[in-house]
Amino acid sequence: MRGLSTLSENVLSRQIQSILSDPFQIGKIIFPFLTTATLIFGAISFWHGSHVSPPQATNLAQEQPEGTGSLEEPLAYYLDAIHKRSIFRNPSLEKQNAPVAAVKATLPPVVPPPPPQPTLAELASDLTLVGVITSGEPQAIISSKRTQKTYYVTVGQMIGEMMISKISENRVQLTYNGQTMELSL
Repeated sequence: MRGLSTLSENVLSRQIQSILSDPFQIGKIIFPFLTTATLIFGAISFWHGSHVSPPQATNLAQEQPEGTGSLEEPLAYYLDAIHKRSIFRNPSLEKQNAPVAAVKATLPPVVPPPPPQPTLAELASDLTLVGVITSGEPQAIISSKRTQKTYYVTVGQMIGEMMISKISENRVQLTYNGQTMELSL
């Protein structure tokens, strides 16, 4: 008996090796099983399907709510709906951005701080008192290095933003934003 079982094992082993070495052999064995299973499944599906009653025909115009369109609507109705819908819009992003837009609208506008005001010493740094005329109404002769101009001024006149507040024999008093300064010869 042992000789027969080893012989049948050898034959079976060779048959399995020949089947595995040739893919067409596998197909020849599996194909009949697959076709049989498909036929059985199809027959069962057909048998169950024959007992189900066909769906009842309904009037689509009666089931749809007002204004949603029906099969009888003209082509223009559908084209209008298509044109209203932007294919590049992302509604989920619009929902996320909505609160941010509301917050931006409630924030006050950002006003930059005004530029710093120069001091009187900074404004008058380039001015030189050249001379004073005391006959009649007093006049001062002031030269500006920055603008390279010479000014002949009397009390109350302005050089830029500075006002001449007092002219004496050897001095001129300048006023700017409540600050005073004297230029002397």
